Amino acid sequence: MTLPLNLHRDPLNDRLIAVLDRLEAYDFSRVNDMCAAKFGWSAEKCRWAEMKLKQFLALMFLDPDSYHAPGVEADEYWHRAILDTRWYIGMCEDLFGTYIHHAPLATLGAEQEDYRARTLRALTHWFADDDYRADYRLIETCQQCKGPTPATDGIVAHLSTRLN
Repeated sequence: MTLPLNLHRDPLNDRLIAVLDRLEAYDFSRVNDMCAAKFGWSAEKCRWAEMKLKQFLALMFLDPDSYHAPGVEADEYWHRAILDTRWYIGMCEDLFGTYIHHAPLATLGAEQEDYRARTLRALTHWFADDDYRADYRLIETCQQCKGPTPATDGIVAHLSTRLN
């Protein structure tokens, strides 16, 4: 069985895998077009940033008890997605059952450093991407609102692996 989003650990939860399959398959081509136009990114870089955002959003299901910080490019990609408000609201409702807020922070403190460290642990724990093992840069001044959301209720409680 091939796991979605380049997962290298099986969460041993068929419902969760189905949701992550839907996230991976969700059409972000509009956002790719916006990133190419705004930043001059190649199609390959747009697809890479798309995957990084999808993996970041997957942490809502895989590590729902913590806030997380996105990578720099994933954050820029996320900004473009949010600007297409109708599309973004629809995507959030389709996949998460609610709007996923982007929470910018004014400063970086000890608590935010903890979120950033936990994000890297979660990304390296779940995903087989070498990007997260090198000098992957997380944004310093924003975070995702942590779960659970209506879509994560009843799914995340059955995860076999928790980060500590």
